[in-house]
This record gives sequence, structure tokens and C-alpha cells, in this order.
Amino acid sequence: SSDQTHEENDTGYYNTGIGYVALTSNAGDENTATGALALVANTSGDLNLADGSQALAYNITGSANTATGSRSVLSNTTGSYNTGIGNNALYGNTTGSGNTGVGKGAGSANDNNSYCTFLGYDAEQSVSINFTNSMALGNTSRITASNQVRIGNGSITSIGGYAGWSNISDGRVKKNIKENVPGLQFI
Repeated sequence: SSDQTHEENDTGYYNTGIGYVALTSNAGDENTATGALALVANTSGDLNLADGSQALAYNITGSANTATGSRSVLSNTTGSYNTGIGNNALYGNTTGSGNTGVGKGAGSANDNNSYCTFLGYDAEQSVSINFTNSMALGNTSRITASNQVRIGNGSITSIGGYAGWSNISDGRVKKNIKENVPGLQFI
């Protein structure tokens, strides 16, 4: 029954809610909720997109989140700039910001990661610690620390490409760089 949609949306502007009690507590602006209980707890969060049953259901003040899929970014309350695509993607995130989870259950375990990316079915982390700037790529891949990239799972037998791996030089830590070093003449 969609007759309860928007029943308390008195002050928010440019909002769209379709589904049972979608956006009922909303006072934020430019939110879109499609699905039963989508963005149901939102009070002042703005610019959110919730598409799926219970997508962003507990969001209160978080803004600029995108949740597509049933229960995606479900637990988010104050986190902003998160993107969850797939059933239960970023499910447990409550206050973390800047995270991306794409795939069923991707990034669903933690509640306060920041700027982490989880791509693939159940791409996740192996411990319940808050991480920053890490990436899990592939089916059941796992990160274990901040500033880390993990590709694949234990079944992967080859990682490759048409070019060899290259390391990026960090010129910020180099000092007194000279191009006129005599080389062999100096030795």
C-alpha cells in the first residue's frame, strides 16, 4: 500500500517516494526512494538515491548516498558519499563515508570504513576493524588493513596482463635531483 508514502514529508523539497512508507520521516531535499521502507528514517539527509526494498532504510542525516538493491546500504545513519549496488551491498555501514560496494554482499561487514572499494560477489574484509583507502577486487576477495589492495581469492591461479607491473615513482621524497651527474667518469 503506497497510501502512507510521504505522510510526514512536510518540509523537504524535490523528493520522490514510491513504495510502502518510503521517505515518511523525510525533511531533506532532493531524495529519491523507490521500494518498501526505502529511506524511511531519513530526516535531514539530502541528495540520496535509494532503489530497492529497505535501501538506505536507517539513513538519518547521511547525504549523497546511492543504494540500489534490496537492503543495500541498509544500516547507514550518518555516512555520506557511499555507493552500494547489489543485494546487501555495504549493508553494515553506519557512519563510514566515501565507500563503494558493487556485488551481492560487497563490503557488508564493517560499519565505519572510509574510502574503501569492494567489487565482486562477497568482496569483503576479514576482520571487523575500520579501514581507510583499501580495495577488495573479485569474488570473495578480502582486505586486512588500510591502504591495501587485494585481487582475487585463494582459487586464483594467475594474475596478468599484456604489460608488466610498473611502479610509480614518488618524486615528492626525492631531493637534490641533478641531471648532470658524470656517471662512469665520476667513478
